[in-house]
Amino acid sequence: EALAASSPGFVSSDALLGRVWPDTHIGPDALKQRVRLLRVSLTDAGYDARLLDGVRGEGYALRARLMDAPPAMAEARAPVLAPAPAPVLAPVLADRLGGTSSGDRNSTVAAVRRVVPAALILLVIAAVVTLAYRSGTERPSATSAVSALGPAPVRLGIAAHPNDTVAAQLMDLLGSTPNLLLVPVVPPVAASGADGCRETDLIHLCLSANPTADGYTLTVTQRRTGAMINRETLDPSRASIALAALRIAQFATPAVLRWLGGSGQGDVAFDHFRSAVRALQQCDTVFRSESLADLRLTAAQSPNFLPARALLAALSVDAAEAANDTGEITRATTEASAVLTRMPDLPLAHLAIARGAALRGDTVAGRVGMTRAVRLLPLLKRFYDESARPRAPRRCAGQASQ
Repeated sequence: EALAASSPGFVSSDALLGRVWPDTHIGPDALKQRVRLLRVSLTDAGYDARLLDGVRGEGYALRARLMDAPPAMAEARAPVLAPAPAPVLAPVLADRLGGTSSGDRNSTVAAVRRVVPAALILLVIAAVVTLAYRSGTERPSATSAVSALGPAPVRLGIAAHPNDTVAAQLMDLLGSTPNLLLVPVVPPVAASGADGCRETDLIHLCLSANPTADGYTLTVTQRRTGAMINRETLDPSRASIALAALRIAQFATPAVLRWLGGSGQGDVAFDHFRSAVRALQQCDTVFRSESLADLRLTAAQSPNFLPARALLAALSVDAAEAANDTGEITRATTEASAVLTRMPDLPLAHLAIARGAALRGDTVAGRVGMTRAVRLLPLLKRFYDESARPRAPRRCAGQASQ
């Protein structure tokens, strides 16, 4: 109940100890054990254990809200469950506890500890059924649970001057991306130290475009912590701006923000993901090979970081095409299919399948996969045609124009 009341925000360990066990000494190890047991209960109920998120220094967060309204009355676009009123558990507890008096505090606490997990499981099962009803029969409840995690839409603040042509082109390119809402904010003012992004509560990420002697520097940061998500310098050409938009779109997704856990402090897996995003559409074969090696390590060590696995599949198909390795193309498309069974809204996974089909000569499957990828990320139309073939040569060898 404490986590649901604050969902989807974090509740610190100290706050949990104070609210759940106000008059009982519970150590941090015992709290971790209770969190593990709650995750087991979620899994046993058919839900995704990652709904109970934990980040060092932040505490714990329930990434979906409990709901007691019927599905027909749930009108929210995003598959995030509406909050249930606090008294929902009261009748169950009263019946189980049998009117226990205050003098039997120990037995009451023991009874509550027995009842709450069972009641929570019942509520979670009801939530899973509701999600399945709203999502249709195409996705299992576990997939729906995954989709409910993270913000939807992601709100990206654009901190740039009104006459900045680069920022205007970026907004035009990113503006058609589903589940991405662009919010103009006041750019930072060096003299006053004011930061429009940090002062705007309604955004998740901030994109700053600043002219420099070498071109433009684009910086993506997390609003709440100010942590740097990505930074790159580009020349203000249409091609460079389009590539920058393609890369920015990889960070501004609920799945990536969920992996960061709300803290913005990237771990090794995120560092590998960030490096590989920079390899998109690049011709530096050494850099691309190193990025692929790092992504393979991330996929092995952090298999739940699905955006990284989707990116790995897309880059692997490109590398296999260059090496004429049909076996690697098959492995990459199989990996992309496995990712989509758990999270069907990752455009690069659809792109990998479409590219693999096109390379095998299956133009029908290539068009179908590309249609799905473009529906999730329309920006891809600038780089691939309807059957997932590159619109322009992307290999450097023998191509002076590249």
